[in-house]
Amino acid sequence: MKMMEIRKNKNKIFYIEITTKCNLKCPFCPSSNQHDVQFMEETVFQSIVGQIEDDAQLIYFHVLGEPTLHPKFRRFLEIVSKKKIPIGITTNGTTIDQIDEDILKHIPIQKINISLQCLIAFHEENIQQYLEHLRCFLERKEKYQPQLAVNLRLWNDKSNPQVCLLNQRLKEEFDQWDIAHYTYVRIAEADEFEWPTLNGKVVQSSNCLGGKKQLAILHDGRVVLCCLDYQGCTCIGNILIQPYKEIITSQVYQKAIEGFCSQKPYFELCKGCSYRTRFKN
Repeated sequence: MKMMEIRKNKNKIFYIEITTKCNLKCPFCPSSNQHDVQFMEETVFQSIVGQIEDDAQLIYFHVLGEPTLHPKFRRFLEIVSKKKIPIGITTNGTTIDQIDEDILKHIPIQKINISLQCLIAFHEENIQQYLEHLRCFLERKEKYQPQLAVNLRLWNDKSNPQVCLLNQRLKEEFDQWDIAHYTYVRIAEADEFEWPTLNGKVVQSSNCLGGKKQLAILHDGRVVLCCLDYQGCTCIGNILIQPYKEIITSQVYQKAIEGFCSQKPYFELCKGCSYRTRFKN
């Protein structure tokens, strides 16, 4: 299956929150505190994709929640694919079987991020079952869509001895699999990040791609600057009420971009966000 060609005028990555539902309660993720579970309706999703398609370099199924739990997950993939927009998915990997042979044979996906840090709360038998399903998925993707990039994420707290033991266990397992023989599959290591909050300590000025290279759209249509703002604190408009073209030409959006360009964040949430220090100035 050939990769899609990306038009040069498509310059933003969009994160769309198709559901807030998750099947895990990981201590490091805000999804564990979500009680009012939401699922985006198909008509809403179609409207969003139709409005952003001219700007979309990539559409990620991601913000909060586990996207594969949405009952219309496959249908949503088809909608994006028909627009010839590259697709990205971030998943905890527990329901990786949802990305089955039929999807891989008919829907080109550019990237999948699998958050292995969720395994820290699993019992041994559950870890083994998870890994068996993961290996089957990698074999499936290698057969039907080898160009699909898979990041096996270990974004966790390496000062925790239990975490270090988990990481070592996983690396040994991957060595046994000969992970290098899978095309475009890599282990992605990074420190665990803190989700930004309005009460966070002000972070010294640094660059950020929020708003400039990426935007997130929450389940209710609110457009925010990045995928870490699950609460909508950087909302620049609602795409279900205001056309996307108006949102990105609005005064609040322009002020947000000017703030990042001068390394003076406009929104309070951004001022206390340490994740932006990961970007080069």
